[in-house]
Amino acid sequence: MRAPTPGAPSGALAALDRLVGAAQYILIPALALAVSLLLFGGFVALFGKNPLDLYYYMYVGAFGSWFSWQNTLTRAAPLILTALCTALPAQLGMVIIGGRARF
Repeated sequence: MRAPTPGAPSGALAALDRLVGAAQYILIPALALAVSLLLFGGFVALFGKNPLDLYYYMYVGAFGSWFSWQNTLTRAAPLILTALCTALPAQLGMVIIGGRARF
């Protein structure tokens, strides 16, 4: 059995530290989304339009019908595949230069 490292949290404090770390993966993107919606809503309001109406129309346009879902997924597929082609080599420590992976 290993001796505890000095200064390292143990027991309930370690569990709380893991919980806070996990919450950051949810809270930071949620706050970024909320701030961006507020800023965009402010710009829309400057033009005299209701931001909530615009958000509703954006949602219906992307997910309101089966055709909208298909269209959204069709347009998102190349972006998702491009992100995967960049993220997977990056996780391996490789750099993508001109379509070829370099170590």
